[in-house]
Amino acid sequence: MKKNINIISKNISIIEAINILEKSPYKIICFIDKNKRLIGVVNDGDIRRSILRGVSLNESITDILNYNPITIDFKASEEDVQNLMLKKKINFIPVLKKKIFYKIKSLDNFRKKYDYEIDIIIMAGGYGKRLLPITKKIPKALINVTPKLKIIDIILQKLIKSNLTKISFITFYKKFEIMRYVKKKYKNYNFNFVSEKKPLGTVGGLSLLNKKKLSNYIILINCDIISKINFNDLIDFHIKNKSNLTIVTKSKDYTLKYGTINNVDLDFSDIYEKPVLNFFINAGIYVIDKDLLNYLKFQNHKLLDMPEFIKIIQRKKNSIKLYHVYEEWIDVGSFEDLDRLKKLYNKCI
Repeated sequence: MKKNINIISKNISIIEAINILEKSPYKIICFIDKNKRLIGVVNDGDIRRSILRGVSLNESITDILNYNPITIDFKASEEDVQNLMLKKKINFIPVLKKKIFYKIKSLDNFRKKYDYEIDIIIMAGGYGKRLLPITKKIPKALINVTPKLKIIDIILQKLIKSNLTKISFITFYKKFEIMRYVKKKYKNYNFNFVSEKKPLGTVGGLSLLNKKKLSNYIILINCDIISKINFNDLIDFHIKNKSNLTIVTKSKDYTLKYGTINNVDLDFSDIYEKPVLNFFINAGIYVIDKDLLNYLKFQNHKLLDMPEFIKIIQRKKNSIKLYHVYEEWIDVGSFEDLDRLKKLYNKCI
């Protein structure tokens, strides 16, 4: 059996499993015993759900292992493998040979591209006030990360690499600078540009798009969000879970500057020095069913931010799911974040 980082025979932590998945195109890890018999599997969805449940990344992978995974025999035809994966809605499957682990099959072995179109909407109209005075002269999307790479380049190049090229920009502040740069550098792509006459918030600008030309599924992303998230996996999650709106989340730790005190009425109970609090934050990436844009016609091109839009969707009894991103994620909203992004990409030069 060829060495494969997705095959482990010793216990590892969840964070170690994440490192394996980030380095491999196979988003599944197969746990085998010394006789190469399959004990169980864990995929990136299992890890995302465990994080949302509050499981520590230092816990053992065996705590979230699926001990009864779907498998298939090595003698099965390619058609049988594909049909089983499509029926069970899985992207990876362990193949067994006489109950011994043989290899991993990916649904991508059978398809070159996804069977559905995706529209990418990049919100690039903000003033970028937190990055003044830089953004007084240039929009945030065009800030240099390296001498040859701007923030928008990182986003666009990742999308193009993922074969997601049906892209629209919603612009306002310094819109002509953004349009000129993108059209010149990416002249082989027919990107669409929509301009707001006044700021319409994180969602209101969607009302300017021609709904008839949009795909059934839309990925909405802010132009200052840099992430190694797999967009195709995100879309798969959205569709398989029958979600109408999928919100990408990220786990963040915040250390309080002060010690906190527990008390019962006036009696002291305990003190914690600068405790670390963990929160799930909105990562600024969404998958939206096109039909949800019907709710925007009642806004009449008025300012609408995502929290209000989500409330509208909830009231209409639509399905909202959370997709947790454990991959690298940076919101370029401060000089500290910008410096971190520059260090990350300049060391690759």
